[in-house]
Amino acid sequence: MRRTDPTRRAVGLSVILRQAIELPEVNFAVFAFLLNFPWEFMQIPLYVMALDSL
Repeated sequence: MRRTDPTRRAVGLSVILRQAIELPEVNFAVFAFLLNFPWEFMQIPLYVMALDSL
């Protein structure tokens, strides 16, 4: 069984992450998540008010 060097594996992961960050799709997905996540929580009072009116 061949053992891999943990530092080499960490370097490989950092290279993969660096390459992923450079992709425009990843930047778009992060932006969309950060934009929509607070918006969804800001809508919670609207649903509460709708349930209270029933």
